[in-house]
Amino acid sequence: MPAKAKAVKGVLKGWNKEVFGNMEALYGQAVKKVEQVDMQNEVSDLEEAEIVKRQEGFSEMWDCIRKRELIWKQKSRNKWVREGDANTRFFHIVAIGRRAHNNIAGLMCEGVWCEEPDAVKNESAKYFRKLFQGDSWNRPKPADLKFQQISEEKKEWLERPFSVEEIEEGLRSCDGSKAPGPDGFNFNFLKFAWHCIKEDFINFFSEFHRNGKLVRGLNSSFIALIPKKLNAVELKDFRPISLIGCVYKLLAKVLANRLKSVISEIVNDTQSAFVGGRQLVDSVLVLNEVVDEVKKRKKPAFVFKADFEKAYDCVDWSFLDWMLERCGFGTKWRGWITECLSTARISVLVNGSPTREFEVGKGLRQGDPLSPFLFLLISEGLQGLVQRAVTEGMLHGIEIGKQGMTMSLLQFADDTIIMGRADAENIRMVKDVLKWFELMSGLRINFRKSSVFGYNVSEKWLRGSAGMLHCGVGRAPFLYLGLPVDDITAIECARTSKLWRDIIRIGGQSLKHRNLLAEGFKWEVGEGKKVAFWHEWWVGDKNLRDLFPRLFELSVKKEGKIFEMGFWEEGKWVWKVEWRRGTIGREKNEEELLEKMLEGVHLKEGVGDVWKWIHEMEGKYVVKIVYDLLASTECVLED
Repeated sequence: MPAKAKAVKGVLKGWNKEVFGNMEALYGQAVKKVEQVDMQNEVSDLEEAEIVKRQEGFSEMWDCIRKRELIWKQKSRNKWVREGDANTRFFHIVAIGRRAHNNIAGLMCEGVWCEEPDAVKNESAKYFRKLFQGDSWNRPKPADLKFQQISEEKKEWLERPFSVEEIEEGLRSCDGSKAPGPDGFNFNFLKFAWHCIKEDFINFFSEFHRNGKLVRGLNSSFIALIPKKLNAVELKDFRPISLIGCVYKLLAKVLANRLKSVISEIVNDTQSAFVGGRQLVDSVLVLNEVVDEVKKRKKPAFVFKADFEKAYDCVDWSFLDWMLERCGFGTKWRGWITECLSTARISVLVNGSPTREFEVGKGLRQGDPLSPFLFLLISEGLQGLVQRAVTEGMLHGIEIGKQGMTMSLLQFADDTIIMGRADAENIRMVKDVLKWFELMSGLRINFRKSSVFGYNVSEKWLRGSAGMLHCGVGRAPFLYLGLPVDDITAIECARTSKLWRDIIRIGGQSLKHRNLLAEGFKWEVGEGKKVAFWHEWWVGDKNLRDLFPRLFELSVKKEGKIFEMGFWEEGKWVWKVEWRRGTIGREKNEEELLEKMLEGVHLKEGVGDVWKWIHEMEGKYVVKIVYDLLASTECVLED
C-alpha cells in the first residue's frame, strides 16, 4: 500500500497543476469572459449564444471561488472555517497566523541561542531522538499486584477478523480535515475515493490479521511542534503532536474502537477518562465531597496533586505489554499492539521542513487513536500499587460516608490525586509508591510542579510534608481539571453557568451527557422567552446545537431565545431562522430537516415556558421515579 499511495501522490501533483489549475488565473479568465459580454450588451441586445456565454462565465467564477475557498480552508484548518464562515481572506489570515504562531525563529541549544535553520533542525531531531530512546535495562514488575481482567469471550472478540462494516465505521469516525502525515493524504481523500481503494484496505486489514506485521514506511509520522506558551525558546516548551499516515491511522482507529468497548472491564472506578459512562466532572465532584467530609469531621488529612513529566512520551513498552498480559489480553492482540508501537518512525517538522527519520523505543504518540486507551492501562499500574499499599496497611486513605468507604486515589488520564490521613508515614509511602511506579512504567513525577494540600493540620506539618515530597505547598481553594475544589460558591456558579454546560457538552468524544436529571427534563414551550433556541432541549430528542451542528455554526443568533427566531403575523407564529450565508450541500439537508421539525411547534402568546419531567405521564417531577431510575442498572446512558 505505501507504494500505491506514493504513485497516487505523484499523479495528484500533476493533476493539481494540469487539471485543477491556477485558481487565480482561471478566475481572471472567467471575469474577462463576463466583462466582454457585458461590454457587448452596452451597445446591443445579447443573442442567445452570448447569454449562455455570460452564464458560463459566472459559473466558472463561482467554481473558482469555491475551490479557492476550499484550499484556504484546508490550510487554515480552523473549526469556525470548516463549519461556517465563507470568507477567503479570513481563511488566508488564519493560515498565515497559524504559520507565524508555530514558526520557530530560533532555539536555545545547550545555553547558546541558535537561529541557523539546519542547526535548529539538527537540535530538534537530537532532542526527540533522545526523548524517545528506549531503556537498556529491565524494569521491575511486582508479581503480587492485582488487576481486573477482561473475560475470555471479550479476549476472543478483540482478536476476531476485521469486517468491512467495522473498517468503514472507523473511517467515518475519523476527522477528514486533520493535517496529513508523511503520506500526504487526509481522511477526506479516503472517504471521497473509498469506492476505488476499498478493496486495497480490506486486503491490508486481512493481511495484518493474518501475520500481525506492518511494512516499513507504513507507520511513519511527522512530529509537529506546538508551543505551550508564548515566545517558547526551548524544545521542552513545545508539545509534540504526531501527524500520522492515514493507512496506519485507520488501523489504529479500528483497534482503538475495539479496545474502547472492553476498557470499562479493566479500568478501576477511580479513573474517569475515556471510559463510557464516566466523565471529567466525576473526579472533581468526588474530590469536593471528600474535602467537605474531612472539614466537617475535622480529620487531619492531605491531598497530593501530582504532575507527571511528559507522561505519554515516557511510557515503557515492556511495562505496557506486561499490563496487557496481566489484564487478560491474548497473545495475538498483544502482538498487534507491540507491532503498532515498535514500527513507528518519526521525523520532526521544523517550520514545515522534516528532519531525517529515526526510530523510537518508548512512548505513546499524541495523535495516535490508540494512545489514550493504552495510557489508561499504564495508569492502572499506579492504581494497583496504591491499592496494595492500602490493603497491606502501609497507606491510610480517607474514610467517607456512613459505611466507611476509603478514598486514596483519583485519576483523569495522567491528572492524579493521592489523598490520605495526615501523618509522616503516609507521606513517605506516597513518595515510595510514586518512585515504584516510575521504576515500573517510566513515568516520572515532576515534584516541583506538584503540590500538597493540608486540612486540619498545622502550617509546620504541611511545610514539612512538602519538604519530604520536594513539592510546593498548596492553598485551598484550588483547581483540579480546570474546575474548583473546596470552593462551594464557585462550584454552584459553575453548575449553572453557560461555561459549565459547554464543559459537560464538549468534554471529549467519550464524555458526553450522561446526567440522568439533566436528561430527564424537557422544555414545554409557550411564548419562547426563557428557552435558548440552540442550547436547550425543547424539540426532537436533544438540543438543536447537537442535532444540527453545521446550522448552529451558520446561525446569526447562536445565543438567541426561541422568540427571537421568528415573528407573529396575524396571530400566527412564523419561523425565521437567520444564517450568515446561504446553505449548501449537507447544510441544505439539515435546514430542510429543521424546518420540518419546527412545523410541529407553535408558540403561544402570553404563556410561559415550563419544564416537563419526561419520565412521568403528566410531566411532574416525582422523587420516587428518580430514585427508581437511579437504582436501576438500565439508567446509565450509553453512546
